[in-house]
Amino acid sequence: MTDVSKAKIIDTQDVEKARREIDSAHAKNLAVLVMARDLEFNAAILRNKKVAALLGPELTPEEGGLKYKASGITYGLAKKAAEHNIIIAANLDKLIEASGKEKAKLLARVMQNIKLCRKAKARFAFYTRLDIDKHTLRSLCLTLGMSTQQAKEAIADTVLLKSILSHIL
Repeated sequence: MTDVSKAKIIDTQDVEKARREIDSAHAKNLAVLVMARDLEFNAAILRNKKVAALLGPELTPEEGGLKYKASGITYGLAKKAAEHNIIIAANLDKLIEASGKEKAKLLARVMQNIKLCRKAKARFAFYTRLDIDKHTLRSLCLTLGMSTQQAKEAIADTVLLKSILSHIL
């Protein structure tokens, strides 16, 4: 059983290095949190059952096309996350700090990821360093398009991630 009071955040762009770090952290019974990168990197990470959460897929530098919104994950990746019980977590701090077009782009990407996670029955949460009460978080979740059940689960997962990250950061 992984000890959630201890975790390792993996922040690398190299898939092989990330795999080695995931295996090493998992061998030490640490919860493994991976910072998202491009779509191929995220796909490789979500195939790994040892990962607890993929952090910040909406922060991907990719641009979407006319009929495609690059939000860091696809329906297939969300389905894979659901199979492996991996949390897709959006960075609430960046969302709050952003302004103008950047904020609109981040909100659109988060909403896209929420929709994909709802359809694929994957877990979605936020991670933040701020203290946000559950009522405010629930309101945000519902406003961004979550179902009430998805919002309830997101709040629980957000609290879990907050407790994990408080031991690391």
